[in-house]
Amino acid sequence: MRKKSSFYYFYLGLVAFLSISIISGLIVLRLFLKAYESGQPKSVVQNIFNEYIKTGEIYNYRQDYNFKLSKYETEGNLKKLLDGISLDGDVEINYSSQVPKGSDICFLIKSNGENVISIALSKNKEKGKFGIRGYKTDEIKFLGDVYRSVKLTFPSNASVSVNGKKLSEDDINVLPLPEIKDVDFGKDVISSCYCELSNLINGDPEITAESDSFDIVKTEEGYSVNQKFEQKFETEILDFALKGAQIYAAHMQDDKSLSELSKYVDSTSDFYKNVRNTIVSFSWDHDGYDFENVKCSSLQKHSDEIYSCRVSFTHVLKLGARRYRDQFNKQIYLRVNGNLMKIVDMQSIE
Repeated sequence: MRKKSSFYYFYLGLVAFLSISIISGLIVLRLFLKAYESGQPKSVVQNIFNEYIKTGEIYNYRQDYNFKLSKYETEGNLKKLLDGISLDGDVEINYSSQVPKGSDICFLIKSNGENVISIALSKNKEKGKFGIRGYKTDEIKFLGDVYRSVKLTFPSNASVSVNGKKLSEDDINVLPLPEIKDVDFGKDVISSCYCELSNLINGDPEITAESDSFDIVKTEEGYSVNQKFEQKFETEILDFALKGAQIYAAHMQDDKSLSELSKYVDSTSDFYKNVRNTIVSFSWDHDGYDFENVKCSSLQKHSDEIYSCRVSFTHVLKLGARRYRDQFNKQIYLRVNGNLMKIVDMQSIE
């Protein structure tokens, strides 16, 4: 048998090397093209839409993708909304001419001819595979009249949940109580609190309190968690606070005397002293007055003797056919001791 020459083996080795090089090059090229394609902004958005938005999985990754959705919103409400905008139908992904500040590019997801979701992206600062700088998600949000914000007010001794999720301490704002002469609230004080609930997508969030000693009341601003009291006791305090507030408003317009005001306001309180020393210089000339849109609610106990409630009304000052309307919206603080009660302070509500 004839012995093969060294050139033959060199040739075979060269062919094998070139074949491996070509195959490896094609694999690398394929990986490069795949990385390049996946790093393009529209591809990023398409992947987010297919993998997370369309399936509803975005709920579990809302923080990773900066999805504009309240942490007190439920997964069920999100899926209900997604079903309502028909993302399984005729869907388009288009560039947006309006790019949010801080982002590099923005896309609009259109369903049935209507823009329903926007996704803003910005280029990654660091390079990835093959030196390609991809895109990160700045924000995903619904478009149109979807989001809703409500204000929730409650006493500090109420454990409140929204849609089954307990309010986070970071979201709770505690209103400072006024300094009241001869009153030490102590460690058991009950403060007034509020929480701003934003980016809700459900029309009516479920507000609950752990104890049945509270009532949940829907208000113009949102919801109020109120302490429960005997009806007669509550009515007496609210009526007294409202009458005192109206006499105070009338006094500030030179229509009621200090002696009339002192029937409702504690004459030893700092509040009364400030009123007594105030020179009324902002009164509006009038020949009559009335009160409209009168509201008095949300009685709250802060300590054994200090209570508060919210009083609002429109003080209408009349001068012939002319009308001047002064808005009154205050938290009224009262000292209650048996059958005796007096207003000790008033604080404006923004």
